[in-house]
Amino acid sequence: MRTPSPLSFFESSGKSAQKEVYNSAMFLKLISLLTDESGSSILENMLWIALFTLAVGAAVVSLTNATKAKLQEIVNKVSGVGTP
Repeated sequence: MRTPSPLSFFESSGKSAQKEVYNSAMFLKLISLLTDESGSSILENMLWIALFTLAVGAAVVSLTNATKAKLQEIVNKVSGVGTP
């Protein structure tokens, strides 16, 4: 199934004022910006980076808590050793 062109309204119309709008450089630039999909790949990459950053952040927090608990355990064992 073929999707209609965003310019199909102007292509089928025979009015000269609409043809002038159709041929204007600003209108063509606007249509090209609206139909351009290159920005979607940038957005997709940014979302992947954000997801990765959140996952790494969660791992760092977990690792920090585990390290803190182990160090506290070592400190408790060392302080429990008496001096002769």
